[in-house]
Amino acid sequence: MNTDSFIRSRLSPSVGLVVPPLLWAANTQAGQILPYAECGSFKITAATSFLAAALSLVMAYLSWLTVRRDPSERPLEVTLLPASPSFVGLLSALNGALFAFALLLQGLSSVVLIGCER
Repeated sequence: MNTDSFIRSRLSPSVGLVVPPLLWAANTQAGQILPYAECGSFKITAATSFLAAALSLVMAYLSWLTVRRDPSERPLEVTLLPASPSFVGLLSALNGALFAFALLLQGLSSVVLIGCER
């Protein structure tokens, strides 16, 4: 098994489990810092939230592609791990969609609130 095949078969199904929570954590921290800097100007908090939501959806789609792939393309492998790559891909896709929804809500709240409420 070469490196490209390893990355495609083992790491791409779990990209939706790893990247969207990291995006959400970074966006939450930015949401604590940026409203003071953007009082009355461009909504950079909303832009970062919507960008992170879009990236989360992309990661969910990449995970979903591993589920949708034709099973006849994959060689049969005997693994000791109980989770199959298709299950992890489906779980990752759902996780990415869930975090995209959370990021979308954070972006919408930063559009409604102007950051100068204090």
